[in-house]
Amino acid sequence: MKEKRNVVGLVRVSTDDQARDDRGGLPRQMEVIEKTIAAQNLNCVEIVTLKGVSGTEVRGNREIQRILKMIEARTIDGVVVADLDRLMRPAAGQDYALLDPFIDAKAVIFANGQEFDFRSPAANLMVKLFLGFAEFERTLIVNRSRGAVRQLCLSGRHPFGMRQLPRGVVYDRASNTWSTDDRIIPVVEAFRLMDTGTTNIAEIARRVGVHERAMHNLLRNPLYSGWRVYATGREPKKVVSRYGRAYKRKVPLPPEEVIRVQVLNPPPVSQERFDRVQMILANSNKAWKAERDDRPAYNLLRSVARCGRCDCRLYFSQDRRRPNIMGYYFCSQHYYKKGKKGTCGAANQSKAELDGATLGFITDVLTKPQVLRAILAHSKAVAEANRAQPELKETDPATFEVRKKRLKDGFEAGVISMLDLKERLAKIQLEEEAIRRVAQNQAKSLAAPDLEELIRMVVEGAHLFENLKDPSWKLRVIKRLFAGIYYENGQITKFKLQPSLIHDSVCEMNLRRDLDSWRRQA
Repeated sequence: MKEKRNVVGLVRVSTDDQARDDRGGLPRQMEVIEKTIAAQNLNCVEIVTLKGVSGTEVRGNREIQRILKMIEARTIDGVVVADLDRLMRPAAGQDYALLDPFIDAKAVIFANGQEFDFRSPAANLMVKLFLGFAEFERTLIVNRSRGAVRQLCLSGRHPFGMRQLPRGVVYDRASNTWSTDDRIIPVVEAFRLMDTGTTNIAEIARRVGVHERAMHNLLRNPLYSGWRVYATGREPKKVVSRYGRAYKRKVPLPPEEVIRVQVLNPPPVSQERFDRVQMILANSNKAWKAERDDRPAYNLLRSVARCGRCDCRLYFSQDRRRPNIMGYYFCSQHYYKKGKKGTCGAANQSKAELDGATLGFITDVLTKPQVLRAILAHSKAVAEANRAQPELKETDPATFEVRKKRLKDGFEAGVISMLDLKERLAKIQLEEEAIRRVAQNQAKSLAAPDLEELIRMVVEGAHLFENLKDPSWKLRVIKRLFAGIYYENGQITKFKLQPSLIHDSVCEMNLRRDLDSWRRQA
């Protein structure tokens, strides 16, 4: 009797609404999977149910990743789905990478009673063909949906959820009418206060009882002037946030695609008052930007300052409520982290002291060619001494081929899994690349820049540093010259020049280009 193959059943619906008890999506898929398991004489290890997972987001799902690892480890022989589009709906070429574990492990996909065995090239072709049709179908669905939504918006209806309506505005789907409720009163009062001379948004929010952050958006919403404006859309491709959530970024629409429909007549705020408020907000924003640009750079040593005691990065802190106070730098290892006290005991260092020490060092030391010549010569000697080639156990290319063949034989014999095979082959490839780089460095050394010309340009840049008025340009000069400056008790203890100043001949060209920019700014 033929041994039963181990499989995992996969049930997926794109939205939580499709997973409700009164919908037939999940029961239908379960019924098809059970029939397939019985007809093919399979051993179902488990059934995975995914609710609210779009076909384009399947690759990043944890349950799908777990199933793929089971396939790579060959603990299961395949997957059972009701339809192939339940496995995924590809939206881009890289989505087809989900099939790589199936192809590598020669696994099987059972879909709607059909068997797709990846040991056969024909099965590989058929699966990608069906998934291509699923992608085409999804594109048609999206285009039809977007077209329908746009027509509803043009006709003055609201095809989205009620949470997207601003404070005090109500939409009745039964009669397709727009109206306002009692919550509109604070908003109307906020527009009146702004129009009559109270331009502080925080003060307006306090008076009307609305949060300050919400007030910024309310005062800019054209719906209160009676017009519903759709001026933004979504990017076609999704991005993944740092929390693992996939979403599409908002982008402004082209002018010809912007929708503007009058839905409230009479409006809660007159068009004249709304336009005056927008002018006040625009002028206030310009004044704030001008004031911000006139302030000194509060973090002149960003990404350059290091602690002279523990060599860790220094971070800047300042009280935003008192912008005239300069602030201070503190070591990243000084304070508590995850309940443990930091390892560095360095005290906070005043920004005024560190900035003064840095400016004095650049203008007093780097403007002297003889001192700079000694510094660059010493740095070059130390760098050359530290440029030792890494020790590599094997340098014969034939050895790597033998190791690769041994790993592949072990995989075919079932000694190692697919995951182990890929990891070990990746390590061998890294070793090969390291040997290749060493051979290139031995055959061709890097061309060093002209030391005297470099000294001349650095001295000129240090002289220009005093005349630069824009703090951002001073920060560019510091970053161009230094990889790190180390401070302790308000004094510079040591510094590291950019490695490209010593080794890379391309730096001479880049520094000459930067000097031209610095001259224009000075």
